Amino acid sequence: PARGAAGEAAKLARQSSRQLVDLRQLVEGTVETILPLGRHQGVALQVDIPASLPAVYVDPGMLRQAVLNVLCEGIGLAAAGVLHLTAAECRGETLWQLRGLDAARVPARDLASSPGLAVARSVLEAYGGRLWLEQDAEQSPILCFSVPAAKPASILVIDDDPDVVGLYQRYLPAGECVVRMARNRGEMAAELARARPDLILLDVLMPQWDGWSILQQLKVMPETREIPVVVCSVLSQPGLALALGAAEVLNKPVSQEALVRVVRRLLAWEGR
Repeated sequence: PARGAAGEAAKLARQSSRQLVDLRQLVEGTVETILPLGRHQGVALQVDIPASLPAVYVDPGMLRQAVLNVLCEGIGLAAAGVLHLTAAECRGETLWQLRGLDAARVPARDLASSPGLAVARSVLEAYGGRLWLEQDAEQSPILCFSVPAAKPASILVIDDDPDVVGLYQRYLPAGECVVRMARNRGEMAAELARARPDLILLDVLMPQWDGWSILQQLKVMPETREIPVVVCSVLSQPGLALALGAAEVLNKPVSQEALVRVVRRLLAWEGR
């Protein structure tokens, strides 16, 4: 049963829509939910969370359930009347530790044997996180879990108009995206060589170079063919753009609402 529930949870986590989430706020809300259970079982939960933690890119409902499962299990394994939950940022992820567990019971427990912890581990792993047990210097058990910090998406804008790039930078949410620009083939080659973008916004009507041929090139080269390309143009030829491999077409002038909606959908589709 635990394995089946964990598999279903992992599937849901991978398929659900992700968004940028304030991890401190999510955990504090989850703690509030779990407090009545702690009081009922005579266990107080003390929480120490830094004022600022990196955001995470997850489905908030799925991650909340994973954290809830960890805390429920911790309350059931409490050694005395107090559990301590702490958090710290460490090498690109947020590390959480739950202390105050009963050493006589915890070592004998296989994490996978508990449906609650099995589900929590599957959800965390779907987001690149972990769930594990370790011991402190006094051999006291610590239930640990981690969640990777969200990395800003890299978006390459291929457009000869620098004002367009400035507009897209203002449109896209701060902290979620890093916008780079290529105004000609040389700059495009240099940007692609420097780092693989997560998404490309491409104009097709540019002087001295053909955006349609650029799109064809991007979809043929092994290093770029899997990158989603959004054609942003005054030309109304969506059928051609999609036939050549574009993931989406936006007509200029592009509205902020349309751009943000498409970018978030495509980045989530790519599994970010």
